[in-house]
Amino acid sequence: PMLLMGFPAPSRAQARDRMAMTFLQVLLGGGPSSVLQETLKTQQRLVSDISVNYEPNQASGCIEVAMDTPPGQEFKAIQSLLQQIQQLRAQPVSQQKMQELKGRVINSFNAALERAEVATLSMGEEAAYQSLGYYLNFPRLVDSMTPQDLQRVAIQYLNP
Repeated sequence: PMLLMGFPAPSRAQARDRMAMTFLQVLLGGGPSSVLQETLKTQQRLVSDISVNYEPNQASGCIEVAMDTPPGQEFKAIQSLLQQIQQLRAQPVSQQKMQELKGRVINSFNAALERAEVATLSMGEEAAYQSLGYYLNFPRLVDSMTPQDLQRVAIQYLNP
Protein backbone atom coordinates (compact mmCIF):
# COMPACT_ATOMS: atom_id res chain seq x y z
CA PRO A 1 0.00 0.00 0.00
CA MET A 2 1.01 3.59 -0.66
CA LEU A 3 1.00 5.77 2.45
CA LEU A 4 1.12 9.55 2.42
CA MET A 5 1.85 11.70 5.47
CA GLY A 6 1.88 15.47 5.27
CA PHE A 7 2.84 18.33 7.54
CA PRO A 8 2.35 22.08 7.27
CA ALA A 9 5.49 23.85 6.12
CA PRO A 10 6.85 27.38 5.59
CA SER A 11 5.37 29.59 2.89
CA ARG A 12 7.38 31.23 0.11
CA ALA A 13 7.60 34.45 2.13
CA GLN A 14 9.39 32.77 5.04
CA ALA A 15 12.84 32.63 3.42
CA ARG A 16 14.92 31.32 6.33
CA ASP A 17 12.38 28.70 7.40
CA ARG A 18 11.82 27.77 3.77
CA MET A 19 15.51 27.12 3.27
CA ALA A 20 15.71 25.08 6.48
CA MET A 21 12.76 22.98 5.28
CA THR A 22 14.52 22.46 1.95
CA PHE A 23 17.49 21.12 3.90
CA LEU A 24 15.18 18.81 5.89
CA GLN A 25 13.65 17.56 2.65
CA VAL A 26 17.10 16.68 1.31
CA LEU A 27 18.16 15.15 4.63
CA LEU A 28 15.05 13.01 4.93
CA GLY A 29 14.40 12.01 1.33
CA GLY A 30 17.05 13.36 -1.01
CA GLY A 31 18.28 10.18 -2.62
CA PRO A 32 19.81 6.85 -1.60
CA SER A 33 21.92 8.29 1.23
CA SER A 34 18.99 10.13 2.84
CA VAL A 35 17.89 9.27 6.37
CA LEU A 36 14.60 7.67 5.37
CA GLN A 37 16.07 5.71 2.44
CA GLU A 38 18.86 4.34 4.63
CA THR A 39 16.66 3.59 7.63
CA LEU A 40 13.25 2.51 6.34
CA LYS A 41 14.29 1.02 3.00
CA THR A 42 17.83 -0.31 3.32
CA GLN A 43 18.20 -1.20 7.01
CA GLN A 44 14.66 -2.03 8.15
CA ARG A 45 13.16 -3.05 4.78
CA LEU A 46 9.81 -1.55 5.71
CA VAL A 47 9.28 0.24 2.38
CA SER A 48 10.02 -0.52 -1.24
CA ASP A 49 10.06 3.18 -2.09
CA ILE A 50 10.01 6.42 -0.14
CA SER A 51 10.09 10.05 -1.21
CA VAL A 52 9.83 13.47 0.41
CA ASN A 53 8.40 16.49 -1.38
CA TYR A 54 8.26 20.08 -0.12
CA GLU A 55 5.99 22.60 -1.81
CA PRO A 56 6.17 26.16 -0.49
CA ASN A 57 3.10 28.09 -1.55
CA GLN A 58 2.16 31.71 -1.13
CA ALA A 59 0.14 31.45 2.08
CA SER A 60 1.57 28.22 3.50
CA GLY A 61 3.48 25.18 2.43
CA CYS A 62 3.34 21.42 2.76
CA ILE A 63 5.96 18.73 3.16
CA GLU A 64 4.83 15.21 2.43
CA VAL A 65 6.33 11.77 2.77
CA ALA A 66 5.14 9.05 0.40
CA MET A 67 5.93 5.45 1.30
CA ASP A 68 5.21 2.28 -0.64
CA THR A 69 5.01 -0.51 1.94
CA PRO A 70 4.56 -4.25 1.67
CA PRO A 71 1.22 -5.41 3.10
CA GLY A 72 1.34 -5.67 6.88
CA GLN A 73 4.27 -3.26 7.28
CA GLU A 74 2.26 -0.02 7.29
CA PHE A 75 2.20 0.53 11.06
CA LYS A 76 5.90 -0.27 11.49
CA ALA A 77 6.81 2.07 8.62
CA ILE A 78 4.80 4.93 10.13
CA GLN A 79 6.34 4.30 13.55
CA SER A 80 9.85 4.34 12.11
CA LEU A 81 9.15 7.53 10.14
CA LEU A 82 7.88 9.25 13.27
CA GLN A 83 10.96 8.09 15.21
CA GLN A 84 13.24 9.67 12.58
CA ILE A 85 11.28 12.92 12.73
CA GLN A 86 11.41 12.90 16.53
CA GLN A 87 15.18 12.47 16.39
CA LEU A 88 15.49 15.57 14.18
CA ARG A 89 13.36 17.49 16.64
CA ALA A 90 15.36 16.29 19.66
CA GLN A 91 18.92 16.67 18.39
CA PRO A 92 20.53 18.98 15.82
CA VAL A 93 22.38 17.41 12.89
CA SER A 94 26.18 17.29 13.12
CA GLN A 95 28.37 19.98 11.59
CA GLN A 96 29.71 17.37 9.16
CA LYS A 97 26.17 16.45 8.02
CA MET A 98 25.33 20.17 7.75
CA GLN A 99 28.29 20.77 5.42
CA GLU A 100 27.26 17.79 3.30
CA LEU A 101 23.69 19.13 3.07
CA LYS A 102 24.91 22.59 2.09
CA GLY A 103 26.89 21.05 -0.75
CA ARG A 104 23.95 18.98 -1.95
CA VAL A 105 21.50 21.91 -1.85
CA ILE A 106 23.83 24.34 -3.63
CA ASN A 107 24.84 21.72 -6.23
CA SER A 108 21.18 21.08 -7.01
CA PHE A 109 20.56 24.82 -7.37
CA ASN A 110 23.59 25.25 -9.64
CA ALA A 111 22.56 22.28 -11.79
CA ALA A 112 19.13 23.87 -12.28
CA LEU A 113 20.79 27.14 -13.32
CA GLU A 114 22.63 25.34 -16.12
CA ARG A 115 19.32 24.77 -17.90
CA ALA A 116 17.98 28.08 -19.18
CA GLU A 117 14.34 26.98 -19.19
CA VAL A 118 14.52 25.79 -15.56
CA ALA A 119 16.32 28.93 -14.39
CA THR A 120 13.83 31.17 -16.22
CA LEU A 121 10.83 29.27 -14.88
CA SER A 122 12.21 29.36 -11.31
CA MET A 123 12.97 33.06 -11.45
CA GLY A 124 9.58 33.86 -12.98
CA GLU A 125 7.76 31.79 -10.39
CA GLU A 126 9.57 33.51 -7.52
CA ALA A 127 8.85 36.93 -9.05
CA ALA A 128 5.17 36.08 -9.49
CA TYR A 129 4.92 35.07 -5.82
CA GLN A 130 6.89 38.15 -4.73
CA SER A 131 9.71 36.01 -3.33
CA LEU A 132 12.42 36.80 -5.86
CA GLY A 133 14.84 37.70 -3.03
CA TYR A 134 14.88 34.02 -2.02
CA TYR A 135 16.09 33.04 -5.47
CA LEU A 136 18.60 35.88 -5.81
CA ASN A 137 20.07 35.28 -2.34
CA PHE A 138 19.95 31.48 -2.50
CA PRO A 139 23.72 30.79 -2.15
CA ARG A 140 24.07 33.22 0.75
CA LEU A 141 21.02 31.75 2.47
CA VAL A 142 22.38 28.21 2.05
CA ASP A 143 25.69 29.26 3.57
CA SER A 144 23.98 30.87 6.57
CA MET A 145 22.01 27.74 7.59
CA THR A 146 22.90 26.12 10.92
CA PRO A 147 21.99 22.81 12.57
CA GLN A 148 19.89 24.85 15.00
CA ASP A 149 17.86 26.28 12.09
CA LEU A 150 16.98 22.76 10.95
CA GLN A 151 16.09 21.67 14.47
CA ARG A 152 13.95 24.78 15.07
CA VAL A 153 12.00 24.25 11.84
CA ALA A 154 11.61 20.52 12.54
CA ILE A 155 10.17 21.36 15.96
CA GLN A 156 7.86 24.03 14.55
CA TYR A 157 6.51 22.17 11.53
CA LEU A 158 7.21 18.42 11.79
CA ASN A 159 4.93 17.90 14.74
CA PRO A 160 3.28 14.48 14.50
